[in-house]
Amino acid sequence: MAMSNESLHAPAQELVERLARTMEGLELAATDRNRLAAGCFRQAMEHHDAVIHLVRSNLTRSALALLRPLFEQYVHGLWLAKCASGADLQQFQHGTLDRPFAAMLAAVEFLEGNDAGPLAELRKNLSPAMREFLRDRNSRGVPGNAGDSIAGGRPAEETQATVALAGAIGLLAASEVALMAGRHDVVSALVGEAVLLQGVVPESR
Repeated sequence: MAMSNESLHAPAQELVERLARTMEGLELAATDRNRLAAGCFRQAMEHHDAVIHLVRSNLTRSALALLRPLFEQYVHGLWLAKCASGADLQQFQHGTLDRPFAAMLAAVEFLEGNDAGPLAELRKNLSPAMREFLRDRNSRGVPGNAGDSIAGGRPAEETQATVALAGAIGLLAASEVALMAGRHDVVSALVGEAVLLQGVVPESR
């Protein structure tokens, strides 16, 4: 069942603001890896913020279009934090890295397949959820900007799922920054929220 505009928008905006406050209190070791990875995670969080603003303005098409770059920035951050070599970091920093996104995603997913814990489990679940959501959207066409009644007969539940998926990725991005800062208490709290939000993303049909 679709949520009303206010019940959907208010908690989504509150999450954006709370994540921004959480980032202000985190301190990272001054390394190139941390700086570059955290930059991607923070860019992902900015995309999350933009998705919420667009949905609140009934610009559903634009909000959906931001989901892919939101996910890609999150994956870039993971790859830089966990997979990139020293040479990769230098090339990324200077804009000369020649590595397809699919290769980065494959490297991250391989690493996650051999990892354990609640955060690793959420990472593993995110990629198929993201692929399924985008594939299902593309197969039915792109919606128009028609508010809750989404043009083309698309249900308002999809807007709810868009907000939930963006929120889950925003929470995971913030969790990764907290992890780099050694704040496991913050990670645990954020992961708990991400679990609840991922449950809203529609399953394959």
